[in-house]
Amino acid sequence: MRPALFAAALSLLMSMAAQAYEVETGPVVLCDTQKQAERFVQLFNDNQETAILAVNDEERNPSACAIVEVARITSTTIPVGAEAASSGMNAT
Repeated sequence: MRPALFAAALSLLMSMAAQAYEVETGPVVLCDTQKQAERFVQLFNDNQETAILAVNDEERNPSACAIVEVARITSTTIPVGAEAASSGMNAT
């Protein structure tokens, strides 16, 4: 019975289409609240750091807004469920 189960699993894996997902990374500004993000936009004048420092000073919170490095999938389809598991991605 084990060889049959192995053959079935192998057949299933081979029938799945290989999919590549393009991933883009880069810095973005993130704020704790929408109000803080809106204030950042009001203060932004070609200098992210200055605007972030101003928002953080106004909020009396040194981490209200920050520049963080993020990664995002740029392909048109995002795997879900079993498809995500088979591609090695965590589905949340």
